[in-house]
Amino acid sequence: MATESKPTIDKYKKPEPFWMKTKAFKGLCSWAFKASDRNSTGEVNKDELYAGMLFVHLNLAKYAGPAACYPPTRDVVDELFEASDDNNSGGIDEEEFRVIMVILCSQLTFRIAAYYIILITIVPYIIWTILKFMDL
Repeated sequence: MATESKPTIDKYKKPEPFWMKTKAFKGLCSWAFKASDRNSTGEVNKDELYAGMLFVHLNLAKYAGPAACYPPTRDVVDELFEASDDNNSGGIDEEEFRVIMVILCSQLTFRIAAYYIILITIVPYIIWTILKFMDL
């Protein structure tokens, strides 16, 4: 019988969008890591990782709008935690936390672009159609 090996974080990595390389995003990740590291050990566990991910998504939603308001499920976050915890210590450090945040937020660029394209192009057309229908 072949033993199933644990997936590594490299399996989930994708190219980073430009905005995730900014000082602002790195600062947000650093703040979220420190805020979620309740016992100040320099590592976060699964629960703290999920809380940190929620901090990041809520703060991005302030600037990106509703497109950032759909965080990943707890199962996805737990799976990434397991892949990042190479030494099975039950914790991940700040750099691993940032890598996970990049992976979890990677779909946001497309979602934000799609949201604003729809908002800018389709909504005015719908309003114009309604006004035309109402003979205004």
